Amino acid sequence: MAVREALGLRAADIEAHMRRFVVGQDEACKTLAVAVAQHYARAAYVGPVPLRKANVLILGPTGVGKTRAVQVLAELLDVPFAQVSAPAITQPGFTGLDPDEPLRALQRVAGDPSRAERGIAFIDEVDKIARRPDDEGEKARNLTTNLGVQQALLDVLDADEWTFADGERMRVSGVLFVLAGAFVGIERLVAGRLRSRAARPLPLSLSEALRSLEPQDLIAYGLIPEFVGRCPVLVRMRPLDAADILRVLTEPEDAPARRIAAEFEAAGARLVVSQSWLFAVAAEAAQHPLGARSLEGTVRERLRDAFFACRPGDTVTVDGSGGWR
Repeated sequence: MAVREALGLRAADIEAHMRRFVVGQDEACKTLAVAVAQHYARAAYVGPVPLRKANVLILGPTGVGKTRAVQVLAELLDVPFAQVSAPAITQPGFTGLDPDEPLRALQRVAGDPSRAERGIAFIDEVDKIARRPDDEGEKARNLTTNLGVQQALLDVLDADEWTFADGERMRVSGVLFVLAGAFVGIERLVAGRLRSRAARPLPLSLSEALRSLEPQDLIAYGLIPEFVGRCPVLVRMRPLDAADILRVLTEPEDAPARRIAAEFEAAGARLVVSQSWLFAVAAEAAQHPLGARSLEGTVRERLRDAFFACRPGDTVTVDGSGGWR
């Protein structure tokens, strides 16, 4: 069903679906749902008022659900989803991916050119193409190549129709561009801006900084104003604590705990894990640099020996210490 029959879904329906898979990001899900509903409604609009594309920028630390949220949207709407890493893109004249690679990737995923023209192009790690001269070892790249990549992407993000180097054309007005990045350290810039307005220092947590973030903070971070202006929808994903990660581990329909239990079932066995074991896994992930993204590997590593030894008909019980029988 193409874009679910041109969005017979309301923004509230989209948000409710997202919350089945994305944990702890209610405000982000609402903002994304509205942005997606407006985008596809605009793409189908025929009327006297000229409407402009509103690309999306998602900010948040690693492992909070940025990529998963966009994948869930694409699955719900039945549109192609293509992911490209921004640091792999180079400005014209350099070796690497062309700036229009997100569009080529959509074509490859979609197969059908008309489906590609309604897809979602996800450009990750855009914070890594910021112009940040604070790292002397990367100064030349930061001030030249990264600036060139941002400038080259402007035309792609803003296009209604795109002509590739081989002459092929693609209608881009219906493509939703979603950009994302962790923006490590941006809380210091937000705090500095707020501190200049306050009588005393304002220590900020990352969650507080993201709530207070404004486009000028992204410019201070190293994105050029024109690039920030191409992404008027800002989605802020907050850090997840151990309680949130426990929910990620167990609640979504595709949660890691559910998937591994299904794999035991596929092998003819039954897996039973204690609540204390789940708490221990979530606590470990909360301290991991990858956050909730580390859950899959942690669960599989902890249950490797149990899966190796189980036989059809077994019930494998895992206790809080990780022991099993």
